[in-house]
Amino acid sequence: MIHSAGMVVVNTDNGIPEYLMLRVYGLWDFPKGVVENGETLFQAATREVEEETGIGLSDLTFPFGKNEISTEPYMTGRNRKGTKQTHLFVAHSKKRDVVFSKNPVTGKYEHHAFKWADYKELLGKNDAKSGIGKHVKNVAIEVVNNINSNWKKLGL
Repeated sequence: MIHSAGMVVVNTDNGIPEYLMLRVYGLWDFPKGVVENGETLFQAATREVEEETGIGLSDLTFPFGKNEISTEPYMTGRNRKGTKQTHLFVAHSKKRDVVFSKNPVTGKYEHHAFKWADYKELLGKNDAKSGIGKHVKNVAIEVVNNINSNWKKLGL
């Protein structure tokens, strides 16, 4: 099974929780990527966020601790023959600037755009193409509902 790790990065500078989404291959997703040999899920998640956005560990706080929430395993790949599971951590960032860098292995940019999306946009309520992918959506709903209900209590 392939394990992917990343973060639901939230920012509240505009008076509401907004979530960092990256555009990849025509889809919107959270910053995440494959866990490399020897990495913990948390190490992989922080590496991926920094590689894909320029937002480093020192820019992040973890309002729910360093506990991940995971998707159910799902089929992936062109022929739907592989199994994947995604593990996400919730992070708060005061930094809103995103800097794309090239993948160190391929030498290509993995993402083409970013946005800070509110709850409705994240879940594709305004436009299905603007929302998060279906495999991560159930976890996203759980996380986002928790943040939206508690963000002021959490001091975000």
